[in-house]
Amino acid sequence: MNKTVYRSIIWVLGALTLVSVVVAGMIGMQRIQWESNYRQVSLAITAPTWLALQQETLAVPNLTQYVIFDASMVEALTPLNLKPLAHFASLETPFTNEQLFLIKASGKGLVVSLPPLPVLDQPRLTLLREVFENLEFDGVVFVDTVLKWSSDNIAKILDIAKPLGIWATTLEFSEPRGLTQLVRNSQTDWIRSHIISDRERQALSHADATDRYERAVRERNFRLLVLNQKSAPQTFAQDVDQLVARLTQTGFTIGNVSLPPTWKATPAWMMWALSLGVLTLTIWVLQRLWKKFTWVFLLIAVLGTLIIVWQFQRGDEGLQFLALSMAIVTPMWLYRVLMTLPEREGFGYALRVFLLGTGTSVFGGMIAAAFLSDPIYFMKFESFSGVKLALIEPVLVIAYWETKRRGRDIWKRLWKRPMTWGDAVLGLSIIGGLAVLLLRSGNDSFIPALPFEEMFRGQLETWLYARPRFKEFLIGHPAFLFWLAWGIYRWKDFGIVMALVGFLGQTTVINSFAHLHTPLDFTLLRVFNGMVLGLIVGAVVWGILQWGNKRRTVSS
Repeated sequence: MNKTVYRSIIWVLGALTLVSVVVAGMIGMQRIQWESNYRQVSLAITAPTWLALQQETLAVPNLTQYVIFDASMVEALTPLNLKPLAHFASLETPFTNEQLFLIKASGKGLVVSLPPLPVLDQPRLTLLREVFENLEFDGVVFVDTVLKWSSDNIAKILDIAKPLGIWATTLEFSEPRGLTQLVRNSQTDWIRSHIISDRERQALSHADATDRYERAVRERNFRLLVLNQKSAPQTFAQDVDQLVARLTQTGFTIGNVSLPPTWKATPAWMMWALSLGVLTLTIWVLQRLWKKFTWVFLLIAVLGTLIIVWQFQRGDEGLQFLALSMAIVTPMWLYRVLMTLPEREGFGYALRVFLLGTGTSVFGGMIAAAFLSDPIYFMKFESFSGVKLALIEPVLVIAYWETKRRGRDIWKRLWKRPMTWGDAVLGLSIIGGLAVLLLRSGNDSFIPALPFEEMFRGQLETWLYARPRFKEFLIGHPAFLFWLAWGIYRWKDFGIVMALVGFLGQTTVINSFAHLHTPLDFTLLRVFNGMVLGLIVGAVVWGILQWGNKRRTVSS
């Protein structure tokens, strides 16, 4: 194929990629607008806490909007005119009708917490409707325990709740099965609630609990906080005051439950533009590998288009596939582009390439996130399921390419080279870091943060608001800078390790956008802070190494 046709194809691929970036930016702006209109937070306390505050004559005025009480079984929901309304599993004494109406008279909304109900026949549903109507519930909480909610039972309760204007919610980590479909199929308004379990709350200080609640609102779009009282009523009231002050300082308002704003569905042409971005980057990567087979890529383009059409027919699964494809192909495309750059080195050169490379990762992450732009994901009723694969798979492919470029005996040479204390420390650090990276990544982490790490995190949040990820600014970004600064082609055997660690930092940038329950403007600020801190750490280490080299040169 002559150079003119070849260059034309490259320009077409570049133009299509640019269009997908612009479309992702447009969807991102719509998402930021949606999130800016969803800034009202509600606070709830349990019925026992409300009673304890009443006994101490502490009303906590205008700070807690809802009282949540636990109905342990549907048989306990007796007609209002016969006997006490409900027996609660958490209390020895039942709540009486008078107490429940007193809660309503105090201006607090009533929310009922329902555990799984194995049987919901028509008599029980009739009784449930009577109780909902008489007490004028504002919301219902579905809490999964050892027994699991059935989708059919939840749907039956939602049929009662919707005409009465009752919203529904779940507590974090106790979501019923099939929650995504329940939210999509029901006409009821859903929100997400955050609570700190009793066991965790006992281990947290008042300040730590406040930090935890604030992060749930700021970083994860929770809009109903259920507050646990694990202190004297007076202290608890002060804790609530402090939490309200913290939330209002960061731009949130306190009030009744704010239902999610309407989301305008993404037009089909935008989805196609995003899909073509995935396809063009994939073709570009293959073209960089095998330039002689350019015509084969036209066939790949046709097949890829058919695959995209097929994926669109699959709904959420198809969109997840396209988002995962974009997250995987972006670092691979960045690596192939870097391999075409002229052989240069120096920190100034590394700085320019680092900024362009990280910017590429940001755009790739925004395109991947744009595929899944839906309140279902923003509120974490559904999560991006390919986070770990998107984090590791590109690095494994880059490891193969680097091995092929440097010679297949590169790992043997590294293995046989004399071991120094520095090598041992670095090797163990990399292995440990990879293990933590895998277990900590994803929408749910399996390893809790250490106490000193929590303290450092809190300090960074105070300074920067959006705390950057340690694996970016302390590990990935500095390694990427050193790999570029000391010459991609001049690095000896150990350069492959720096390249892989550096690209882990880039995949982590994309990974940040896969956490769709984190507001987009917060994610962008977090990535920016990570870039700045990564540059500072890299520049400091680079300066120390350069100073050390000069001293050795002078002494020799």
